[in-house]
Amino acid sequence: MRNKTIIGIAMLCAGLLLASPLYTAVASLPQKTSPDTSPRILPGGGFNNIFNLLLYYLFQFFQRSNQAPQVPEALYPSPSSKNVDVHTTLTWTGSDPDNDPLTYQVHLGTSSQEMTCIYTGTATSIETTLTYNQSYTWQVIATDGQADTPSPPWSFTTEHRPPPPPPPNTPPAAPTLATPHPGAVNVTHNTTLTWTGSDPDNDPLTYRVYLGPTGQTLHHIYTGSATCLEVTLDYNTSYTWQVIATDGQADTPSPPWSFTTEHRPPPPPPPNTPPAAPTLATPHPGAVNVTHNTTLTWTGSDPDNDPLTYRVYLGPTGQTLHHIYTGSATCLEVTLDYNTSYTWQVIATDGQADTPSPPWSFTTEHQSAEDEPPSPGDVTGWTVLVYLAGDHNLDVYAGMELDEIKMGMLDDNVTVLVLYDGRGGNNSCLYVVNSSVYKIPLSTIRSEWTSEVNMGHPSTLQFFIEYAFDRYPAAHYWLELWGHGNGWMGVCRDEYNADRLSMGELEQAVSAACSKYGEIVDVLVYTACTMGMIECAFGVQDYVRYLVASQDNVFATGLPHKQILDQISGDDTTPVQLCTLIVDEFSTYYQGSSMATIAVWDLQYVTALAQAVSIWAVVCSQDMPRFEDSIARAYGDAASFGSAGFIDLYDFMDHMVREVDDAGLNQRTQQVLDNISCMISREWHGSGQQAHGVSIYFPAEGRYVSSYASTSFAVQTQWDEFLLSLYGQT
Repeated sequence: MRNKTIIGIAMLCAGLLLASPLYTAVASLPQKTSPDTSPRILPGGGFNNIFNLLLYYLFQFFQRSNQAPQVPEALYPSPSSKNVDVHTTLTWTGSDPDNDPLTYQVHLGTSSQEMTCIYTGTATSIETTLTYNQSYTWQVIATDGQADTPSPPWSFTTEHRPPPPPPPNTPPAAPTLATPHPGAVNVTHNTTLTWTGSDPDNDPLTYRVYLGPTGQTLHHIYTGSATCLEVTLDYNTSYTWQVIATDGQADTPSPPWSFTTEHRPPPPPPPNTPPAAPTLATPHPGAVNVTHNTTLTWTGSDPDNDPLTYRVYLGPTGQTLHHIYTGSATCLEVTLDYNTSYTWQVIATDGQADTPSPPWSFTTEHQSAEDEPPSPGDVTGWTVLVYLAGDHNLDVYAGMELDEIKMGMLDDNVTVLVLYDGRGGNNSCLYVVNSSVYKIPLSTIRSEWTSEVNMGHPSTLQFFIEYAFDRYPAAHYWLELWGHGNGWMGVCRDEYNADRLSMGELEQAVSAACSKYGEIVDVLVYTACTMGMIECAFGVQDYVRYLVASQDNVFATGLPHKQILDQISGDDTTPVQLCTLIVDEFSTYYQGSSMATIAVWDLQYVTALAQAVSIWAVVCSQDMPRFEDSIARAYGDAASFGSAGFIDLYDFMDHMVREVDDAGLNQRTQQVLDNISCMISREWHGSGQQAHGVSIYFPAEGRYVSSYASTSFAVQTQWDEFLLSLYGQT
């Protein structure tokens, strides 16, 4: 526009010159040379004065210099802005002192050294699409055609990429009801409902529990994340219960399951009158030449007509009488030594009071006879099986344990069987301990056995259990495995035969013996090091009710057997009471040790615990990069036992709750903790331990033993897959 103005003025001046009559005269005058740069003033007035004035202003116009545009200013984004939308409009303002029209160049880049021109034009805004979470620098250059004015470089940072929309929700899996079993009867009226649940999306689950008499409306009794619930029910009532799992978006119900509670205990009986003293019939008192295979007979009665049970005691005259029978019969066949005076006695009991007969004596016929232990009788209260594997460097202590057991003052209905094997060969033997001690050569109970048995072979353990079931049936059985232990790697090492029981072999022996006789082992005790592991319990839970074990090393002196055995009542001691007695006497005996540990496991909960651990392992494995640092810290803080990678499962999970801020994983972790709390009914440890009763195999990377994958626990859960995922091997 400025150029057009100049051209117009020049044309006007030229026109005036050409129109003037003086143009020729003026043009013919000689030019005046002067250092002055002012325009030449023509003489005359009128028209010449007007021309001179125009010429003067034309000269002043050309002499005036152009002014550069003002520095552009940013409107949006403002300098140093954060979280700028990636779809944004850059805006600015600009002006020119001369009011010249302006053109703008916009430069943009991730730094001031890498900017490129993205726009040239007269607009003061431009739309652009940027990258998420990126720092940008931009600059605007204003030009009026003669001069350019750049803005300072301005910086801003774009917003973070928004999270992807959540995937469609998948409803939870139907909860699996664990205990009571469907159709179960005689369920205790104070019982615990247990169940398991899972979610395909690993969402945290909440459970609603409904319970009511079968055929009636079920009542809502619980809402929460736990998978077990203690309830008190009516006696002799059929109940139906159901669990509904919800992930906050969808509900999935379990099928309704039913069970029946136990009958109400009978009312207390009327005051009891003790039985009459039994009358001994044959052999007659003072009889001689009684056949060595004879029948003892007696009679008894009760004033209240209560059913009677009889305990029969027999022994050489002048010695302690041995308990040889308990039952309701009034006759008993016995095989005796020849030419021996015997004394016998019968005690009648109505379940509340005992009445003994007077002791009567007789003498057997003359003739030599083999020495045989007395008949074990029909059924006793407790049969204790001690598998005393001492064929190694602890054989001296094994002998001490045997001597201590022999010294026990046993109740009439308690029998102890000890299968003993010392260091070296040809020293294995079976001992039967009740009111006396009998040493029985092994060949007399099993023809293929000699004076040396392999305590590390499953057939030895299996036959020992079967022999107890067959020859010494009882209401309850306590099986103790004594010897060297190394957690899931095995127990009861036999040095002479270079063998030991693996967990698979132990499961095989116990399950085969129990299945054959339809029996269960009420209490299994590991008197061996580091056997308090879930891997050492999982697999026998269908055949063993309670487990007693230590997470750490066990002293060679083992259990205080005499103190424990002396307190067992064959008729009254329950499995739970025996477990409590073992823990209490153990804690008293080792109260000065800071490292001792012992715990009682209720194995009805071990399957639910294994499932909870497996689900936890799956959740971690699916997002291992996110959780592996928390796992490492919790692992480093958790209590451990020995050097083989045995850690306290509860302590580890407790540290995980503190380390992880994830609702889904924390719910799974809490389920593991809750199941451990349900399963461990009693626990004691010395002041130097941080033990909670349950260990699990969790070795450091590079120390994983591949044979672990063949254990029942590893096969049935995802724990070993979790370990390999953590080590980066999957």
